[in-house]
Amino acid sequence: MIERQERGAICWDLDDTLGVFEQLEYQLQGKEVPNGQEGIFLRADIRELLKYLSSKGYRHFLTTSAGERYAEEALRISGLNKLIAEDDIWPNDIIYFRHRFGYKTYAEVEESAFFYDKTKKKHSDLMLVVGDRVNDQPEDLKRLVFIEDINCRTHSAEVLRVIIDGLLKQGKGSFIRGFDRIYGLADNETSRMPNRSPYPRKIDVKKYRNKGVEFLMEYSSIEFYINEPKSFPRIYGIKAESYRKEMERVK
Repeated sequence: MIERQERGAICWDLDDTLGVFEQLEYQLQGKEVPNGQEGIFLRADIRELLKYLSSKGYRHFLTTSAGERYAEEALRISGLNKLIAEDDIWPNDIIYFRHRFGYKTYAEVEESAFFYDKTKKKHSDLMLVVGDRVNDQPEDLKRLVFIEDINCRTHSAEVLRVIIDGLLKQGKGSFIRGFDRIYGLADNETSRMPNRSPYPRKIDVKKYRNKGVEFLMEYSSIEFYINEPKSFPRIYGIKAESYRKEMERVK
């Protein structure tokens, strides 16, 4: 049983976020694994990061586009089932947006994570989403911070620790307050037109550096919330050359 004191929730994508599990897909279908896709790997230092965040009171949820069996097997083989409970696996049939397939939703995860709070208040400021694609970004909770990190195969998870610790320090325990604060301190980088909205509103992109980690920040535009400019906070474009590290092979 995973012991924890509830402080918040972190939602993790699976493939190319926690590790590389492509081999499993073929094995579960009884197919031969193609050359070049052999082996199951964890991101370097991801175990240590999950343990660290658990020790601070954060509950881990697996919010994956994969099926439930695949997700459970990936956690079992990698040993991450000691850190992410089976009840906290949210596979593709639960987390995809009901009305527009392709983007994930997290309101039900929020409800599960904070079921004990009967005040009915929102808790997305105590939640964080980590994935490797823009499709992992929340579609429903407009003030839920999203970290898009494509460096799973090449960089240590310490990169994420630097970012997460920075958010929590600046926000005094709130991810979104930390994002707002850092965004205000960050350097102006550029402006761009939103790629998911037909409305002509430019998005201001900021650049921030901390402890050898550089990343971009923006409030992404989704047409449902066009009149709320501080919606859908996103960190992406992460660069951290001093944190390069090979993945850990677990099978």
